Parts: sequence; C-alpha cells; structure tokens
Amino acid sequence: MNKIFLIGNLTKDPELTETSNGTSLCRFVIAVNRPYAPNGEVDYFNITVWRAVAESCGKF
Repeated sequence: MNKIFLIGNLTKDPELTETSNGTSLCRFVIAVNRPYAPNGEVDYFNITVWRAVAESCGKF
C-alpha cells in the first residue's frame, strides 16, 4: 500500500455517497501550496476514500 501525507486546505465540503452495492465513498479536493514556488503556485489533489474512512471524512 502506498501512503502520502498532504497538508493543505479543502476546496469545498467532502461529498459522501454510496455505490450501488452500499459501499460508502467520499470525494474531496485538497489544495496544497508550493512553499518554494516563486508565484505562490498551488497543486490540487482529487481524493477518494472508501468504507469506514469515507464515513469518517464525510462527518467534517
């Protein structure tokens, strides 16, 4: 399993949904500032989490 740690800001509230078979999923976007970029550039990461993690993220 790959892991990544991002520190940034949510661009909007997470969207909690379910698949047709009832599995929870949550989607959200994190904006991460590049600390050494000359023009204050930002990277956006589309995140999808599943099951218990999705339900936890959907509460915020």
